[in-house]
Amino acid sequence: MIVTRTQRAGFSLYAGLVLLVFYFPVFCIIVASLSKKRFFSFPYASEDMTFKWYIDAANSPQVHDFVGVSIRIALVAAAASVAIGFFSALAYARYRWRGRQTFQRLVLLPLFFPQSVLGLALLMWFNFFGVTTAWWTAAIAHTVWIAPITTLIISIQAYGLDESLEEAARDMGATRWQIL
Repeated sequence: MIVTRTQRAGFSLYAGLVLLVFYFPVFCIIVASLSKKRFFSFPYASEDMTFKWYIDAANSPQVHDFVGVSIRIALVAAAASVAIGFFSALAYARYRWRGRQTFQRLVLLPLFFPQSVLGLALLMWFNFFGVTTAWWTAAIAHTVWIAPITTLIISIQAYGLDESLEEAARDMGATRWQIL
């Protein structure tokens, strides 16, 4: 298909407008966050700009605690998701067994729920069993959401690997764990 100059210009204009619609509000929020005043108002002069709010946030012990908890949740959820994803992907990509299709569907099921619905369901489930919410319950919730994604990605790679490489490693005397 040959693209004319007019079509290229129209596409560029369209792409520019889409970017403007998405990024202009973000730009406005950033500019408003740099204001010395508590409330944003026009006209806006450059001498009214300050990083005070960012410095206050960076020096806040509460923010440090929040960031620490977020990092802890992220590390635990990532490690658990990779472990769960690896073994579940390996189970249904490499082996044939009864219930394999059902297992695959159950593993990928959380992807089909909106995150807010899944989070609310997990919160209700924790409350039903009398579990108090803490950082580790948030890590479990994140793992429930991320594990199917890692399973899907790892299974795509597992399907693409040549099984003869595993057989060659087995012939060379490697154990199952060494092959993994």
